[in-house]
Amino acid sequence: MPRVIRPRALPRSADGDDARASRRRTPPAELVALTRSITRGAPLAPVAELATTRRRWRLADDDARVLVEVVDDHVSAHSLGSSTSALAWREVEVELGGQGDPDLLDRVERRLLDAGVRRSDARSKLAKLLGDRLPAPVPRRGCAGGPRSARWCSRTCGSRPR
Repeated sequence: MPRVIRPRALPRSADGDDARASRRRTPPAELVALTRSITRGAPLAPVAELATTRRRWRLADDDARVLVEVVDDHVSAHSLGSSTSALAWREVEVELGGQGDPDLLDRVERRLLDAGVRRSDARSKLAKLLGDRLPAPVPRRGCAGGPRSARWCSRTCGSRPR
């Protein structure tokens, strides 16, 4: 019989240092290196600031193995530059745990839809804020291996997770 593991608030970042990161005006060297093949050496600049408060629930089996994880994000964001915008929204994501199966993911999704949750048209938090100012994603066939959220797969490559 599945059980829900109590929710807990998550830190705002892995290192707990959001304030310093949000004041940074030059991207970290690791990010510059990862994007070099796309930017071809053009300088990177901040385009938005996002803040997320996250709560997480895990649906687990009797042996405490995670079947499904549900996260509830409260997001506030504003774009940077000459034309700015600000938004705040709530986002729910459901992902398979290590012991979950796609049928369970589909059942959770149906319950959320029945409760009034609707699918986002945005492929990411940044895309929700910046909208058509972002380039269209490159279409891919199927998702890479490993558990993925149904929302991520449908937004990113138009398929269901494997």
